[in-house]
Amino acid sequence: GGRAGNASGFSLKIARELAQADVKITAGEFLMFSAILSSVGALIGFALPLGGHVVLGVVLLLAGWYGPRFWLKRKRRQRMSAFNNQLADVIGIMGGALRSGYGLVQAMELAGREGPSPTGPEFERVVREIGLGLSSDEALNNLVVRMESEELVLMVTALNVQREVGGNLVEVLETIASTIRERTKLTAEVKVLTAQQAYSGYIIALLPVALALLLTVINPNYMLSIFRDTTWCGWTMVGCSGSMIFAGFLIIRKIVNIQV
Repeated sequence: GGRAGNASGFSLKIARELAQADVKITAGEFLMFSAILSSVGALIGFALPLGGHVVLGVVLLLAGWYGPRFWLKRKRRQRMSAFNNQLADVIGIMGGALRSGYGLVQAMELAGREGPSPTGPEFERVVREIGLGLSSDEALNNLVVRMESEELVLMVTALNVQREVGGNLVEVLETIASTIRERTKLTAEVKVLTAQQAYSGYIIALLPVALALLLTVINPNYMLSIFRDTTWCGWTMVGCSGSMIFAGFLIIRKIVNIQV
């Protein structure tokens, strides 16, 4: 039962990431594609007439399985970043519509129609869900679940509070838009200030790997002797070195990952 629950939770996580990245395939299709890609990679690695082909097969198998996940996470991150950057302008469209006499749902419909992608299509989906019978609260909460945006949570929370206690909705939206713009501006400034340190982490992590590959090309006998003459010692050194490089890379990323 617990194993089935874990598998179901994993599938739901993949499905949510596919929706957030706007990739129009099911979680099952994505997992099947990953399995096929990893199987093909393993077969190619095992079939190539190279020394250490077992290691190459395992590497290609892992690359085939995790490569699509890496691509999906990158596409999801780019889309969610674009959503956050566009949200203040779309809220401005909604505020202008409300000032002209539109209702909230009509304002979201106009924002969906006039707003850029991906923010516009996401608000269009909210309006479609309301048209199918969901309340505006439920449709907006579904949007929050899809996009996982702190700025969007701020907007939805303010709308809920305004609905409960009343007040000028146009002024509320204008305040939210101004707050989101300031947050976006501050986030961009932090990224600029930490960019040098982030790239330093990449360089520090890749430099030993690049140097080892260069030495292998220049003098393969010198580099490969640690695997031929002292097999266990050579792999132990490579494993320890790789682990420390990876750990240092993660530590640097954690240090420069400043939350705004």
